Amino acid sequence: MTLLPDLCALALVLIAPFREGGREPLALLFLHLFAVAFAVTACRRAGFPALCDLPRAPIALAIGALGLASISALRADYALAAWLGFVDLVVAALVLVGAIVSGGHPLRAERVRTAVVIAALLQAVLVFARYRSGGVMAAGASFLNPNHLAAFLNIGIALAVTAAENAVRGRHGTPGSGPPGSRRVAIVWGAAAVTLLAASLLIGSRGAALGLLAMIALFLVLRLGSWPRAVRVVALGLLAMVVVAGAARIAQRFSTTEDPFRYHRLAIWRAAIGMILDRPVLGHGPGMFPHLAPARNFPFEEGPLRFERGFDGAHAAPLTLAAEIGLPAALLAFAAVACVVTALVRRRDGMPPGPVELGAGLALVALVLHGCVEDLQRRPALVLIPALVAGTALGSRLRRPNAVTAVPGAGRWPVSARALAGVAIVYGVGLGIVQPWIAHHEAEAARRAGPAGIERMRRAAWLNRLHPEYRHDLAMAVLNSGPPSPERYAEAYRLIAEARRLKPIDPRFPLLLGRLEALAGDRLFVDPGAAGRATALYLEAIELSPCDPRPRLELARHLADHGDPAGALDQARAALVVEPHFVRARIVEASTLLSLHRNSEAAGARDLLDATLVVLRGFVPQSGYADEIVRDAPETRARIDAELPREPSRSKG
Repeated sequence: MTLLPDLCALALVLIAPFREGGREPLALLFLHLFAVAFAVTACRRAGFPALCDLPRAPIALAIGALGLASISALRADYALAAWLGFVDLVVAALVLVGAIVSGGHPLRAERVRTAVVIAALLQAVLVFARYRSGGVMAAGASFLNPNHLAAFLNIGIALAVTAAENAVRGRHGTPGSGPPGSRRVAIVWGAAAVTLLAASLLIGSRGAALGLLAMIALFLVLRLGSWPRAVRVVALGLLAMVVVAGAARIAQRFSTTEDPFRYHRLAIWRAAIGMILDRPVLGHGPGMFPHLAPARNFPFEEGPLRFERGFDGAHAAPLTLAAEIGLPAALLAFAAVACVVTALVRRRDGMPPGPVELGAGLALVALVLHGCVEDLQRRPALVLIPALVAGTALGSRLRRPNAVTAVPGAGRWPVSARALAGVAIVYGVGLGIVQPWIAHHEAEAARRAGPAGIERMRRAAWLNRLHPEYRHDLAMAVLNSGPPSPERYAEAYRLIAEARRLKPIDPRFPLLLGRLEALAGDRLFVDPGAAGRATALYLEAIELSPCDPRPRLELARHLADHGDPAGALDQARAALVVEPHFVRARIVEASTLLSLHRNSEAAGARDLLDATLVVLRGFVPQSGYADEIVRDAPETRARIDAELPREPSRSKG
């Protein structure tokens, strides 16, 4: 039992930096399972009294933040995203608690530090190898985002630098230092720090550079006064070299690579602030930001399409958290982090922080500063590993004067506490971790199997009762499983209606229901009310997606088919307000004007269509959205040209 917490911690450290920084479903499954096992075994080993000895301030703040986040999750418009987001928060809190109670075990904090530095060095080696073949983006493949990988490297730098400095201090017998070091130990830790720094500079992340500078500044403030004058001069010189090298590398990177958020990061922050102001107290729910962002998109006027680019995060962890769980909960969470940092870096009982505690505190400072310009919390590696490092370091610091190894059976848990914990673990792990992954596995297998996988998709929908996508995919499979029939349309309608209930903020579901009403009402049923219901559903989709012109175009076609050309013209022109170079909307505008016998206006619309085609000449779509916006309809254009005589001088489309 003594080794089990260490093995679970080691598994967390080794798995998290891979597979999208631990976000890939299978990696996330194992991370959460190991995190729960680590917390349970650590708390069971330490005994019930250990929980009473937890530092009160950060734990109380964290509990308050989780409590508010749970209320926010219950109020969310998309239950699945809120539940999964809340599970992420709970797992991180469990790792922190387990790490604190296990930190009093001799050498556990040092073992965790060594494992994290080794994991960071492995990532640094991959950075060097991948950069040669694919540049910065390939170098950051483990995290998908190289800026997030640079944040992970900063954790290793903080731990390695403080370990090297402690070894040097011990070698020279500096009072108050840790255990005596050696020249060899100092060289090893110093080499590790230099290697990690070189990899971070190669990535050239501005956010990571900000975090690194903040970390170094705090380190110098805390340690510079205790160093000899010559060492201080050398340290400041090295700092200047790092600053110059980092600035040069960042400038060189962005002189050859376009920053996709260079011009509209401020607009993203404004959109995030708008979300916060909508629900400032309890937020929209954990994990909800990516699902709310499409409706908050903003125009980008540099290219032919205004809404081709989107965003799914605030590019600032404080804003993302505040939008998701509310301002009070976000403030409590950051206050808890501040309490942990303060406890790690300040003097306690006249003793300075040890190398592990100081390194953990510096790593948290770097992550917090970097997180102000990046959504680092999206990568489990950048949440679970810092919680593990900081928790073990804090536990070691609190118990360092009289650290003892817990004795099995000491401080037994009360029967009621064990029963409650057992029920919470079984249900939490089963419903929050294992069952969603099994459903995901079944759904992926069903998609790979094509039409033959319909039963596996039914199983996925049964296993995860909150997932709307499984019902959507199952509905599409039902519709494509044979020729149109009332039974297939009815089942598909029921499934999409369930998906709409589970995720009422998604415009796709009322849009699909509108299509089914329009198609089934005309082809399969004699239903005079179907056209009106389809119109209402299209309007709902438009309301949910104000920055997407495609539902408006679909409504325009529906109205034109059902004898309302004036309404169709209004919707086509509304779509063109959103995207002036929407090719098929231009075509529908000209065609509808012809049907209304407004030939002069139709001719003007046809000229605008030609102008749009000229603007789009040579444009290469980079997304499904762009492909739909620029898609042409040559046959309809030819029909318009045949019905509308044009002057020979007019340019040809």
